[in-house]
Amino acid sequence: MALSFTEELASQYYKHLMKNEWPKYIVSEKVKYRGPRGGWKDIDILALGQNEICIIETKHYPWRGTKRETIKHILDSFKTAEKFVKKQPYAKGKKVKKIFIVEYASQPMLKELKKQRIDVRELDKIVEEFLQILYKRIWKKEWKGRGKEENNVTRTLLVLLEHEFIKEKKLDISEYWT
Repeated sequence: MALSFTEELASQYYKHLMKNEWPKYIVSEKVKYRGPRGGWKDIDILALGQNEICIIETKHYPWRGTKRETIKHILDSFKTAEKFVKKQPYAKGKKVKKIFIVEYASQPMLKELKKQRIDVRELDKIVEEFLQILYKRIWKKEWKGRGKEENNVTRTLLVLLEHEFIKEKKLDISEYWT
């Protein structure tokens, strides 16, 4: 199954986070597990760090049904995913963080998720931080695998940054939005 663009961007962001010149996380996408009723579920992104595990759920536009149903669905997804992760040998002694990355959501929804101890991140902030990480690597000439990026998202962003397209090109697309 292909990743959504929010999953793709978030996954690449977590793969490029570094700690002392080493990747901070080992990242897996679409981690399958059995749900409480026997059906298959998946964790969008699972990031394994030295002292923590991040269960990351992403949504482009999370409104399906009513606000209450949507929040309940998200909370239930995190609850079952956390139970699964805590049973795994790699989770022993590690803190489990729940992270929800969303492109669009209402403030009441985000407030409710934060109240439930879910770290809510907006996609535009993830993209901004990811671009900064990539730009620093280009500027400092630290990119050792140039041209060998495993992912088209990262490769495309690097090309745009190298040619300073993102900085220089201020495209006026207002006429296309009505």
